[in-house]
Amino acid sequence: MSAELELAAWTVDGEKLWTTFVEPPWSYDIDAGRVRVDVMGSVRSFDLRRGP
Repeated sequence: MSAELELAAWTVDGEKLWTTFVEPPWSYDIDAGRVRVDVMGSVRSFDLRRGP
C-alpha cells in the first residue's frame, strides 16, 4: 500500500508525462506498457506513456 495522493510518470530526461490523483489505500502494477491502478477497489488501466 502506498500513502501518496498522486501517481505520476516521468521520462528518463525528467519531463513529466502525466499525473493522476489516488486515495489510500491504492496499488499499481505495470505490464506490457499499461498501468493498472487499484484505488480502494476501483480498477483503472491506461497506457503508460499517455496516462489516464
